[in-house]
Amino acid sequence: SGDFGDLILAASELNLIEPDPPYYNVDLVETGSYQLIIFQDSMSSLFPGDEVGVFDAGGIVESCDPAAGCTDVTYGEVLVGAGIWTGSQLEVSAIMSEDLSDFGGPVLNGAIEDNPVIVKVWKAFEEVEYSATAVWAAGNGNFGDLILAASDLQLEGYECDVLYGASETIKK
Repeated sequence: SGDFGDLILAASELNLIEPDPPYYNVDLVETGSYQLIIFQDSMSSLFPGDEVGVFDAGGIVESCDPAAGCTDVTYGEVLVGAGIWTGSQLEVSAIMSEDLSDFGGPVLNGAIEDNPVIVKVWKAFEEVEYSATAVWAAGNGNFGDLILAASDLQLEGYECDVLYGASETIKK
């Protein structure tokens, strides 16, 4: 009957509900240029519902259009892509900056080619953000690589414990 006092309780279907709003909310104007970043299904530190944020520490924070009076481009850490881990491969399309200033046009927000990809993870169960080091199976971890695929993420300071079913605490 589905009561917790039953001897056997089985679920035939499990639906993940995405957080509303998600922790990582990409708030950039679409530029039309993207970098595909693949997080393969071999991730050992992610659990369904965890969020993955892709950042550029030296990206273009907001578009700068000289026609609108902007004269100085603002560089800094910018969230350029995000996704929610479901337990299988995750593809994130990171927004790339476009510099049209040589033609009197704007410098559009986003990641800058050759800058390193920065990954952060929001652990939904713990409600904690971790910095991550990607293990790159393809590419060298810089925006502009033809293929960027991470086979695993090592989370700084993350401990997997009995909350996730491990028999002992494991430093990741």
